[in-house]
Amino acid sequence: MAGSWDQKLSLYSVQGGKQAKPIGNEKDLGFDPCSISFFPKGDYMAMSGSDKKITLWNREGVLLGTVGEMDDWIWSTSVNPTNKAIFAGGNNGQIQLHQVNMNQVHGLYQERYAYRELMTDVIIQHLVTETRVKIRCRDYIKKIAIYKDRLAVQLNEKIIIYSVSPEDPYDMKYKAHKKINKKIDCQNLFVFSHHLVLCFEKKIQLLAFTGVLEREWVLETAIKYVKPLSGPAKRESLLVGCQDGAVLKIFIDNGFPIPIVKQTTPVCLVDISADR
Repeated sequence: MAGSWDQKLSLYSVQGGKQAKPIGNEKDLGFDPCSISFFPKGDYMAMSGSDKKITLWNREGVLLGTVGEMDDWIWSTSVNPTNKAIFAGGNNGQIQLHQVNMNQVHGLYQERYAYRELMTDVIIQHLVTETRVKIRCRDYIKKIAIYKDRLAVQLNEKIIIYSVSPEDPYDMKYKAHKKINKKIDCQNLFVFSHHLVLCFEKKIQLLAFTGVLEREWVLETAIKYVKPLSGPAKRESLLVGCQDGAVLKIFIDNGFPIPIVKQTTPVCLVDISADR
């Protein structure tokens, strides 16, 4: 990885310790890079410079986000080799320390497990056949949801829904099915056969794959846990545990939640068996 003062970022593959082969095209940064520091395993790096920001990138040169900002040029950035702490020193003599936490983003439905890799790729694993496929999104992945033949991936500015053949239980050739060009800041994301479910602090929204809001449920208290349940297409349901101890069942084709249980303490987790 090389940053230059023509505001470019270049990636190289070193072969035999002698020859450097360019990988892809140069990236326009929009600022002069002054320091690049890799994380211990080499999957991520911190960069800083004339933009007065500490930014996080993956090893493929994809910008993941801003870690921190300073009042002047940042001349030096260093990653602690034993943890994910980033130190930065500015032109005005200031030093900052930032702790980076990389949460696990994943989804599971029966024998299919999907998880985030390098924060920009999705790995889907079939737990029975042990086959794996990779989807390169080339953008920061915020959330992943999987259900039957559907896979939803939320990026910074859009949500992409992928699909496989519903007739073949072992099909792993995921193809882009629909795209919703909306920036949505939700706490949880779920996908069903024809809808997305967005969970916020006290409300749940149902979006069609066209991006149209079809239904909304506003609850009296904070939502603590949501369990998606299978069902006929366009009639799937959710099991919702709340802060006030209520457990509700929501059918996505019904605007009224159904009370199931009410206890005196907040709900942390909730599940239901096949025989209810």
